[in-house]
Amino acid sequence: MIARGHKIIGAIKNRSGHGIDLITRKGGKLFFWEVKGSTKDLLKLSADQARGAEYFVKSRLQRAAKWNISNGAKTKALNLFNEASATGVRGGIIHIPDVFSGSGSHIRFFPWMP
Repeated sequence: MIARGHKIIGAIKNRSGHGIDLITRKGGKLFFWEVKGSTKDLLKLSADQARGAEYFVKSRLQRAAKWNISNGAKTKALNLFNEASATGVRGGIIHIPDVFSGSGSHIRFFPWMP
């Protein structure tokens, strides 16, 4: 992502590791990414992810603002939610097929829409 001009902001995850995989900024705009690895050339989204980036990102940021985590993390989630609500949700799905082959395979980027 850095090679594509993005600055890495981080991720928003709950204690079990679920949430938004990658948040970046490019040209002053936020981008939200779902990273999917697979052992086959197959891309599976959860039911919530399949509803589209707008729904998934905003719902996860709202949840994160309510999690029992540090106030700094809650504030970050709330600020990201407010910015995403004001400017729209951009991003996509990063698919890494053959993730366990060690070949680094062909990373592909897909739009994230319902």
